[in-house]
This record gives sequence, C-alpha cells and structure tokens, in this order.
Amino acid sequence: ATWWIKMGEVNDSMAQMGIDPDLQTRIRNYFAFSWAVNGGDDRGHAWLSDLSRTYHQQAKIQVNENLIASVPIFMEADKNFVHAVIMNLRQQLYLPGDYIIRCGDIGEEMYFVVRGIVQAMDQLESMVYTVLREGSFFGEIALLKKNSRRTATVRAFTYAQLNVLYKTDFETILQQFPEDAALLEAEAKLRERNSENVERIKQKRLHKRTNSRGRSDSINSESSPPPTSI
Repeated sequence: ATWWIKMGEVNDSMAQMGIDPDLQTRIRNYFAFSWAVNGGDDRGHAWLSDLSRTYHQQAKIQVNENLIASVPIFMEADKNFVHAVIMNLRQQLYLPGDYIIRCGDIGEEMYFVVRGIVQAMDQLESMVYTVLREGSFFGEIALLKKNSRRTATVRAFTYAQLNVLYKTDFETILQQFPEDAALLEAEAKLRERNSENVERIKQKRLHKRTNSRGRSDSINSESSPPPTSI
C-alpha cells in the first residue's frame, strides 16, 4: 500500500510539472529499483540510523570492508582510515543508459560497484575501454589530484547500485590520518606519471594515423589503450 501511495503522489506531481512522458517512465523505474534495492525503504536502509553508533559502524564495515581494502590506493592504509572511508560512503542508483561520469568533466568523487554492470568508454562512446562489475571501482584519481579531468565516460549498462566517496568527505578523513595522507600523495604522483605515459602512447598512435594513407578502415578499427584511471 505504501508503494502505491508514494507512486500516486509522484505521478500526480510529475503531471503537474509537465515532465516529458519518457522521463516520467524512467523516474518510475528509478523508484521501483530503489524500492527493490532498499527493501521498501526509499531512504537507503535508513533503519541503520536507529542503531547505536557501534552497531551502525559494525554493520556498514562488514558489508563494505573487503571491497574498500581491495583498492590499490587503500591497501597499505591504516585499518581505522579504511573504516572512516566506509562510514562516508553514499549510495547512488542508476538505470540502464544513465551517465555516471563524462569524459572531460572535473572529478569530485570515486565509485564502487555494488551490483550491476557499467561500461567505461571513450569520449565519443564509440569504443568500450572496460566493463566494470560487482567489486570493481573507478574514479579514484579524482580523490588524489586537484582539478582532475575524467579520462573516460562511464554509463550504466544494467540497473546498477554504486557506493560513492566524495572528495570533500575524503579530504576531511585525510586531516585525521596525516600518515595515510602522505602515503596517498606518493601514490597520486605515481598514477599521474602513469597517466602521462598512456597519453603519450595515444598521441603517438594518433600521429601515425594522421600520417598514414589509404588505411581509413583499419584506422577506425584500431583501439587506444584504456586509461590507467578514470
């Protein structure tokens, strides 16, 4: 009953706002997916906030610890640092075809795939760099580098549930763990050098394509190396 009451209110509101029918359908699908993921709680397992701080932390850490610990930039981090990261994760849901990040945008967050499939593509969306599934992550360079621009576009291929770590929350955590901050700064410099190397390889390939003649078909089929980080 609660579901139908809520959707009745949403449908009435969308009609009053004059929202396009196609967008109305996607919004209804979003609410249905959210309802399925969160067990009827559209606030995202809000019952956790009813627990004591200790039980809230234990539940959230148990669900996310293995995923966070598998991220290279966090592997050497203090356990309390990892737990602080986990407590700052926020849920985001995406429908098939939704944009998660766009190539060229300045990154402000990192993503962890909890369920579903997403695809990382070039800016024109003509080439799939990689397919990311449950347990995958992307966008970490945005946490480590100022004004870092995304090197790929990422879209949901299926219904997808992601956990997001925002840069503002991450910087607050770093202030509490200065030793881990120094470790991550060194990792950021290493990844930046790797990204620069990949960019040089792409430019060399582009130069070869420009200087080649009568190879338009094979040129279109060549692939560039995927970005080291998105």
